[in-house]
Amino acid sequence: MPLGIITATGRLTDAEYRAHLAEVTERLLLPEGFLALAWDGVLITEMPSSCRKLQADWINANRFAIKRKMRGIGFAFGSPFTRGLLTAVHWLSPPPYAHTVVSTRDESIRWCVDKLVRAGDLSDRAAEQLVRKSA
Repeated sequence: MPLGIITATGRLTDAEYRAHLAEVTERLLLPEGFLALAWDGVLITEMPSSCRKLQADWINANRFAIKRKMRGIGFAFGSPFTRGLLTAVHWLSPPPYAHTVVSTRDESIRWCVDKLVRAGDLSDRAAEQLVRKSA
C-alpha cells in the first residue's frame, strides 16, 4: 500500500516515536513502490524535544531512501502552535521530501493521495477508494 498512516495521541514518548520511525524505515526499504505518509498528530498533547531529535537523526540516517521512495508527508496537528512551529522548522531546514502541515487527518490523507496520483502511483479510482477506506 503506497499510503502509510501513523496516528499518535497524548504525550508522545521516545519509545512510541522510535516504533513509528522503524515502521516507516521498513516501508522505505521495500524494493518496490513509493510511499506517502499521513502523520496524524491531531490529538497529541506533547511532543518532547527528544522526539524531534530522533526525527532529525532519522532523516540524516535515511536521507537517500527518503529521497528515493518518499512522495511526501502530510502532517496533521490540532494545535496552531505546533503547526506553526513545524512549518518554521521546515522552512529553516527543508526536509528531503515534499510536505504539508494541516489541521486534520482528512486533509493530510487527501494531500498524500493527491501526491501519489500526480506521480502516477495511484489511479483516480484507487485514490477514491483509498480516501474512503482511510476516513
